[in-house]
Amino acid sequence: MNKLVLLISIIVLVAIGATSCTNNTAKDENDEQNTKETTVYKPGTFVYSVNCRTDQAQGYAAYFPVSYNLNIEFPVIIVFDAHARGKMAVHKFKEVADEFGYIVVASNNSKNGLKTINNTINALFDDVFFRFKIDENRVYTAGFSGGARVASSVAIYKGAVAGVIAIAGGLPKVGQEISQKFNFSAIVGVSDFNYLELRTLDKQMDKLGFPHMLSISSKGHEWPNKKELRASIEWFEIMGMKNGIVPVNDNLIRNYSQHMADSINKLVLKGKVYYAKNLYEQFLSTIDGLFDISSYQKSYEVLLKNPDIKSQQTEVELSAKAESEKQQVYISLFKEQSFSKLIKEVNVLNVNVLSKDELKKNSAKRLLNYMSMLSYIFTESALKSNNLKLAENYLTIYKKVDADNPDRYYFEACISANKNLEKETLGNLNKAVKFGFFDISRLKSEICLNSIRELAEFDNIIAKAQVNFESF
Repeated sequence: MNKLVLLISIIVLVAIGATSCTNNTAKDENDEQNTKETTVYKPGTFVYSVNCRTDQAQGYAAYFPVSYNLNIEFPVIIVFDAHARGKMAVHKFKEVADEFGYIVVASNNSKNGLKTINNTINALFDDVFFRFKIDENRVYTAGFSGGARVASSVAIYKGAVAGVIAIAGGLPKVGQEISQKFNFSAIVGVSDFNYLELRTLDKQMDKLGFPHMLSISSKGHEWPNKKELRASIEWFEIMGMKNGIVPVNDNLIRNYSQHMADSINKLVLKGKVYYAKNLYEQFLSTIDGLFDISSYQKSYEVLLKNPDIKSQQTEVELSAKAESEKQQVYISLFKEQSFSKLIKEVNVLNVNVLSKDELKKNSAKRLLNYMSMLSYIFTESALKSNNLKLAENYLTIYKKVDADNPDRYYFEACISANKNLEKETLGNLNKAVKFGFFDISRLKSEICLNSIRELAEFDNIIAKAQVNFESF
C-alpha cells in the first residue's frame, strides 16, 4: 500500500510491531493460564485504578455503561492521554458510552516521552481482554496529542482495531506505511499547531480511499467537547452498519444525515462553499451503501458548479503553504537564538490575529501556538543544559506568545530555584498551578526544587496540582 507522508517531523516513537500478537491468541492463552476475573463491575460506574495482572505497575481507569452486562460482549474504547490522565479521559466518554453501549478504559501510565510504552500497551490490552467480555470486531482506540499517535500505532502495528479517534495528533511517524485499513476519525482545533498536519493527512487518506472523517473544533491544542467526541462514535456506528458488525439503525442514519445536511447548508449560506464541498464528500462516502443517496448526489453536483469553490480552495492552499513555511522559519530562528527577529514575528502575528480575514486570523493564532510549543521545547532543553541565561531568553518569547501558559511559569520557577530565590520560586509555582499545571511527578522529582520540597506551601502546591490533574 502507498505511504501516507506527513509534513510534521516531530515523532512519537512507538515501536510496537515486535511485541504484537492477536487479541484472539492473547485471550486463549489467558483462559488457559489464569483463573477468571471475579470482580463484579456495576453498570454506570467508574473505576479509577485497575491494576494490570501481568504488570502491577501498569493500570487504567474504566467506565461501564448503564447497559453493561458482564455476560454480554461489549465494544471497547481504549484511550491514551498525553499525560496519563486516565480518570479525566474516561469521564470525557461517559455520555457517549451510555448512549451507544461502550466500555471505556484509559491508561494511567501512557504519556508523552514514556520509554516503556510497549509494556504499557501490551499489559493494558492483555488485562482488558482477560477481564471483560469484549466484542473483538469493535475494538477502538483514541488518544490526545502524543496519545493520538499511540492510538494510531496500536491500530497499525498491533492490528485488530476497527477505528481510531486521533485528537490533536496524527500517525506515529513520517512516511507511515499502513498494511490494513481502519476507520480514522480526526479531531483538531482551528488554532491547534497540529492543524495543518491533520488537514494534510485527511487529504492523503482521501486519495488512498481510506475511511476517514475530520472534525474541526473552535479550540486550540486541547481535548474536544463531548459533542465532538459523540460525532466520532456516531460515525463509527454508521461505518459498523456498513461493514455488517452493527445492526442497522434507521433513526441514527436519518438523524446523522439531517445533521450533516444542515451543517452543509449553513456553510453554503455563509459562502464557505469549498468547506461545504469537503463536508459533502465526507457525508456521501459515509452513507453510501446504506440507502439511496441519489438525491444527495444531485445536490452535491449542483454545488460543484459554484465557481467560488476553486478560488476558495486556492486561497486555503496558499495560506497553508505560507503557514508551513513560517513554521520552518520559526524553527530556524529558535535554533539560531535570533530573539529580536522572533519578537518582530510575534508582533506581526498579534496584529494578524485582529484581522477580519478569517484565514489570516486563524493562521496567526496557530503560528503563535506553534511558537509556544517551540518555546517549551527550547526552554526545557536550555534548562537541562543548565544554561539559565539562554532559558531566560527563550522565556521572553514564551511570555509574549503564551503569557498564561502554566509550563512557562513552571520554567520560571526552575530558574528562580537555581538562583536560590525561594519566594519567587513558590510564587511562580503557585501561578503555574493557578493556570492549570498538573504534572505532579515533575514537581516531586525536579532536583532544583529540593530546597523547597519540605515547605508546607510546597505541599499546598502539590495538592492544587493534584486537583488540576483529576479535573474533567
